[in-house]
Amino acid sequence: DEQQWRIAQDLHDGLGQHLTGVALMARSLQTRMEASQSKSTTDVAELVALISEAQRQVRRLVKGLHPVDVNVAGLPAALARLAADVSATNGIDCSFNEDESSGIARDDVAIQMYYIAREAVHNAAKHAEAKCIEISLAAGPTGVRLTISDDGYGLKPSASNNGLGLRIMQNRAQSVGANLTVDSSARKGTVVSCFISRSGGDRCRIVSS
Repeated sequence: DEQQWRIAQDLHDGLGQHLTGVALMARSLQTRMEASQSKSTTDVAELVALISEAQRQVRRLVKGLHPVDVNVAGLPAALARLAADVSATNGIDCSFNEDESSGIARDDVAIQMYYIAREAVHNAAKHAEAKCIEISLAAGPTGVRLTISDDGYGLKPSASNNGLGLRIMQNRAQSVGANLTVDSSARKGTVVSCFISRSGGDRCRIVSS
């Protein structure tokens, strides 16, 4: 997490600011060429568009590496934004549902739940070829549950024990005393569930068939 924060800061303060300067120069050049009716105006306009797209990509990277507003109050908004970004960039149906107040009392829990959701969603979109992903956050009498379900191809049998993404999610859950379960069936999708109770826990269960 600290390394991700440093990378995000470097991207924002270094490459991000550099692109901002280049964009200002390019727009100024575009304005001058339009005023002089230069034949190269179209080329410069395309250059400005490319620089703007590069700026958007850097902003997305920074947000992904370090979602600064992820805390107890900001977790639902961060998960909703994650769902919207995945829908926009992958062309799939990704939604977020919250059952009133999440009931999370610690910022570190909120941060780890966000990263677990992001890992699960990206796995479903990129590897399981899911067409529909649902993220839900619900508070119950004994704790809070985060669930990510998809309609993808499910986990390969070997992925249950060797998948880096699964190990990352497990470590994140254990770091805050949460219970992570991953239930997957071939061609029936995967359900990732992260539950944190008032008393905590550190179990992890992965089921694949």
